Amino acid sequence: LKMGYELAQLRAVCFTVSELKAAGGSAKALSEVGFAPEELQAGGFEPGALKEAGFNSATLKKAGFKVKSLRHVFSAAEFKQEGFEAKELRIAANFSCTELWNAGYTPATLYAAGYTPRELFELGLGPAALRLAGIPAEQLEALGFSAKVLREVGVAVDEMRGTGFQPEQLRSAGYSAVELRKLGLTAKELKDGGFSEAEVRKAGVPLWELRKAGW
Repeated sequence: LKMGYELAQLRAVCFTVSELKAAGGSAKALSEVGFAPEELQAGGFEPGALKEAGFNSATLKKAGFKVKSLRHVFSAAEFKQEGFEAKELRIAANFSCTELWNAGYTPATLYAAGYTPRELFELGLGPAALRLAGIPAEQLEALGFSAKVLREVGVAVDEMRGTGFQPEQLRSAGYSAVELRKLGLTAKELKDGGFSEAEVRKAGVPLWELRKAGW
């Protein structure tokens, strides 16, 4: 089988893709005479051959190929270039967090795609980057970051409600008695956390509660 004009003639007289493929026609040659990627897929061409013919990952997905079948033909960077979302690549193609990070997806995008805080942490990201990615305070705590570090990266005292940090740890981190009082801590808890009577008074604690706390 000769390529070019003769192949176009065969297409014009209704030869199918599978017949022309069996006769030696390549995906590239068949695409050049007008066969669509959907027809090439139906005729038995694999993703690799279609990529060599010049089709990108987005086009092949529209042609009916599953993203999973394109996984070993296109790189994560190529998928990203064609607009694939990180979540789809994680679920449909089983790309790892590291692969998508190396392809240029941001920490926030990866977290939103369903990768865990631990996976993002293992990329080598620091607390500030993890915080910017949207990781909540309790997850940062679970990764081993101290209350002081969390405060330094902008975690507000209200978010500390869901953590396991004790009052003394929050005080050492720099949170004030006024702030911790807003979390509902009692005068006794503030006292046990190392705050002075003057600091607790400044937080608006009534006299009866101060006395109950032992002052």
